[in-house]
Amino acid sequence: MLQFIIGTTGSGKTTLLRQKVCESVRAGKQAIVIVPEQHSFETEKTLYEMLGARLAIHAEVLSFTRLCNRIFRCYGGLAGDYIDDSARLLLMSLTLEELSDTLELYSNKTNRMRFVESMVSQVSEFKNAGITPEQLEQFAQQTGEEEGLAKKTGELASIYRVYQAMIDRSYKDAEDDITRACGYLESEPFFADYDVFIDSFKSFTAAEHLILDHIFSKSLLVTVTLCTDSLEEHEDDLGLFSLVKKTAARLKRIAKNNSVQELPLIRLNHHYRYQNDELVHLEQNVFRSHPVPYNKPCGNIQLVEAQNQYDEVEYVAACIREAVRKSDVRYRDIAVIGRDLSSYTQAFESVFERYEIPYFMDSREDITGKPLTAAVLHAVDAVCRNFDTDGIMALLKTALLGISSQEIGELENYCFVWDVKGQAWRQGFTMNPSGYGEFSEKDKTQLAHLNQLRIQIITPLEELFTSIQRCNGAGFAAAVFRYLEQSGILNRLRHAQEDDPIAGDCVQLYDTVVDLLDQFAAALGGANLTAQQYSELLRMVLCSVDIGSIPQTLDQVIIGSADRIRLSSPKLTFLVGANDGVFPAVYKSSGILSDAERDQMIRSGLEISNTAESKSLDETFCAYAALCSPSQQLTVCYACSTIKGESLYPSVIVKNLRTVLPFVNKISADEQDHMLYIQNNKTAFDVFCSVLRQDNQFTASLKSYLEEQGMGTRVQRLLNPAKASEYQLTNSKTIFKLYGKDISLSASRLDQFYQCKMAYFCRYGLSIKPRRRAELSPMESGTLVHFVLQALLSQYDDICSAVLDEEKLRKDIHNLLWQYVDEKMGGKESKPARFTYLFKRLEDTLLKLLQHLAKEFANSQFRPVYFELPIKKSQNKTDDNSENMYIAALEFPTAAGGTVAVEGVVDRVDVMDKNDKKYIRVVDYKSGSKTFHLTDIYCGLNLQMLIYLFTLRRNGQGSLAEAAPAGILYMPAKTKYTSLARGTDAEEAEKEQMKTLKMNGLLLDNPESLLGMERDGEGVFIPVTIQEKEKTSGKGKDKTTEIITEIKGDIATLAELGKLEQYVEKMVVDMANTLHSGAIGAVPTYTSQYNATCEYCDYREVCGHEEGDLTNKVDDIKNKSDFFDRIDAEKQAQQADNDAEEVQQDGED
Repeated sequence: MLQFIIGTTGSGKTTLLRQKVCESVRAGKQAIVIVPEQHSFETEKTLYEMLGARLAIHAEVLSFTRLCNRIFRCYGGLAGDYIDDSARLLLMSLTLEELSDTLELYSNKTNRMRFVESMVSQVSEFKNAGITPEQLEQFAQQTGEEEGLAKKTGELASIYRVYQAMIDRSYKDAEDDITRACGYLESEPFFADYDVFIDSFKSFTAAEHLILDHIFSKSLLVTVTLCTDSLEEHEDDLGLFSLVKKTAARLKRIAKNNSVQELPLIRLNHHYRYQNDELVHLEQNVFRSHPVPYNKPCGNIQLVEAQNQYDEVEYVAACIREAVRKSDVRYRDIAVIGRDLSSYTQAFESVFERYEIPYFMDSREDITGKPLTAAVLHAVDAVCRNFDTDGIMALLKTALLGISSQEIGELENYCFVWDVKGQAWRQGFTMNPSGYGEFSEKDKTQLAHLNQLRIQIITPLEELFTSIQRCNGAGFAAAVFRYLEQSGILNRLRHAQEDDPIAGDCVQLYDTVVDLLDQFAAALGGANLTAQQYSELLRMVLCSVDIGSIPQTLDQVIIGSADRIRLSSPKLTFLVGANDGVFPAVYKSSGILSDAERDQMIRSGLEISNTAESKSLDETFCAYAALCSPSQQLTVCYACSTIKGESLYPSVIVKNLRTVLPFVNKISADEQDHMLYIQNNKTAFDVFCSVLRQDNQFTASLKSYLEEQGMGTRVQRLLNPAKASEYQLTNSKTIFKLYGKDISLSASRLDQFYQCKMAYFCRYGLSIKPRRRAELSPMESGTLVHFVLQALLSQYDDICSAVLDEEKLRKDIHNLLWQYVDEKMGGKESKPARFTYLFKRLEDTLLKLLQHLAKEFANSQFRPVYFELPIKKSQNKTDDNSENMYIAALEFPTAAGGTVAVEGVVDRVDVMDKNDKKYIRVVDYKSGSKTFHLTDIYCGLNLQMLIYLFTLRRNGQGSLAEAAPAGILYMPAKTKYTSLARGTDAEEAEKEQMKTLKMNGLLLDNPESLLGMERDGEGVFIPVTIQEKEKTSGKGKDKTTEIITEIKGDIATLAELGKLEQYVEKMVVDMANTLHSGAIGAVPTYTSQYNATCEYCDYREVCGHEEGDLTNKVDDIKNKSDFFDRIDAEKQAQQADNDAEEVQQDGED
């Protein structure tokens, strides 16, 4: 006999069925209750409570999987190992490898891991639908006019058959259990002594229908509950309960075929679950064809709009705490339901932790990110990719190899600096860990230690590399396990301490990894694949494994996906993510078969599932079940945008809710009373942050409360935050430890300080240095140019004659460049092709520069005297011929009682002796694009050359003694491309090229000095032109004519240079005093040349400076007069301030 119990959600179907189970057992019968797997525990627990221990043993609660197991226990069939998902993937991969030569449609996809996963899923679907390879072949033969589908199903049949044969050779498949169980039931009356009760299903697979056929034919009574309002279909198979009605019709046909009597239908119309009219009306009308509006207020149903997913979860958490605090609701009475919870996971973890809400999230955890599995994957990937550095570094960062984080950082820095490729790991590290430059003893010691670490890392990896070349599955598994032993990973796991979270987590995964390796040995024992194929298979099977967690307490909120969650009559339900395309989910056709092909197969009698129509109906039913799950209150939430700001829209759930409940309580999460979100001290502080700038009684009260709770310090930090522009060191001892009482500066330090004090503090106070690759960067190219120019200008007494032999000059340049590479850049070996190409360009550039220099010297009476002349704090060397010659740096007193000096190295010092006068000029080679500009000088930038000039003027000895400052010049150390009109002749082209090599700077307004630099004064080489003009004055007899010299360009008188010297001294002393004061504010300076101070700063992520914050933006100084007017005005203002302070001090005295 067949008994249907129908009713909608909450009508008491399951309760009535359980009562009938109890009646059957108390009548002395045996009962089997068949439920979905996720309902088995709750059902068994309830029946135990209803029947007691003695009678409960007569009521067996089984899923279809456990039912098959129960049949095998009676009649045999349990022996053998069951295949798991990992082995399925391995065998399918092997199947496709074997059939690769015979397949046409799928011949180019057999090595793609995603295709392997799709094929496993497709065969599983065939098995659930009861479709055999023979049926697929028959369908392919019958589908002559559909050639594409015929060929596809034919190849699928071949794959299915070989795959199944491989499974049968070594395993049993749980997906075949129902078919095997039905084989026993053909001759065995297993269900003859049982009343069978079937609960909580809305549909069955074709395979499950086969076993239902045996149940109906053998059992005396079968009771089935179905969630539907009737068994008749009136909505063209598109209604809310259409899937359930189709299931009922199928069950009726099975009963009729087995001559089973159908008992009168039990229809339950009362809503036992719901405790208010709103929820009853919602269940009766939501997703119905003709809903009836509920024209009353809805106090127990809320519709909540939030800005994003985090705001949704924030509101839900606040409401949960409020409900638990104010009513008799426990955490276990609350459910949170979504559809795709992946975008909510982090929000739940973060927000529920702050609100101190215990919860269990029904989710699976991916193990590939765990240290042990990640170590295995990265090790195999690294050797498959020829000891790929990224793979090895990822392996080290699993923290399982016993290498400290400090050592890992040093290795990573070395690999970054020298762009280490695979073979360097095997051959050894030979380069300077600090990059280009001198190889110090510290560098040598560090290199030796890095090589020790390299050997420790690479030795077991080389063994792994050798072992997995063209091995079988067993060999691969053994090689991986040996690596775990040889690398010390297993030893660490064996001796893991309880307080070691990394190793402790790995111990739990150890059995899983070993089982997977066993699967490789068993499933691929006879296969010979490439190392790369094994690597891809390993990653694929590890991705297929996930580890679930069990609830840690009974009283906790349940969070789950609508299609998976198991609910036990929650009082409150919060539905999140009710957005279009999210909940209900939109079905997207994917996999091997299209929707059209599935429809074709269904019409041919193959009961394949997962069509767009059935999926859509299933999604609607999931939404219905979630909406109708609570007994007291329902809250539906949706977001207006994602965390990234992408727009979201309400789904059909929201639209249906508004239709059925036009007076539903619609609220905005961000407009709620702040008190709702104050549930503990953590959330109180969060609310305080959000109302910080509001001057009202609530903010004041909240501030007072937090201070009473011992959070006053945090509150004050919020109220008085340190602005980036006001950062300050306050401990004088710390300041002097960082900078010293006597400060030695370099020109680059001056530049950095006046660009931004915070950047200076990071770089020179904290010694935080950005990593630089060892490559031929513009900075390194500039150093090379300096080296070659110094060497050749020192080597040739007459550069003008030297350039005549271009071939010899090019050879000398070439030799010097590679000499520098050998001495400073690690030699020629392993240099990439781009490096050689750039070197060749550098040779050409240097040749042109030297040829240009020869022309300049031919027009100049200045001659280079010193190259790379040091300026440092010490006594002067008066011997001009000494290689140790240096100039004493200028030292100035500071307000802290110390001194400040600026040290450095002058690229070139030129001297001219003329008419018993001596002139000196300082020349700097510039490979960059910056030029001399008074605006920069005014801001304290680009002071290097002026400091050098003034130092030589004051402290110059020997050939530099008592010399007049002729000026400073920046010489371009690179050639630039010039735009020329078509047909431009060579002479004109050379003139245009020479313009790009013209020097810039500031020169002494002295015709003798200037003509000594360029005899014709045309301004070809220097930024000054000199012309003699006739000047006429007077009239008639008084008319006179005289020849005057007109000088135009970047010049300054001796008096102006004196003012400039005083200003530079002031900037140096101001810097020292500011350092000693502790000021490190992030106030970047911007000029026309220094216009990207923050954009390219290495410390921009540290300082907290944001767009709109305070900057020191200085407009261009138009001319020399403007510059001196500004510094004069500043000097007068400073003097006035000093006078005022003295007057005030005298008054106080």
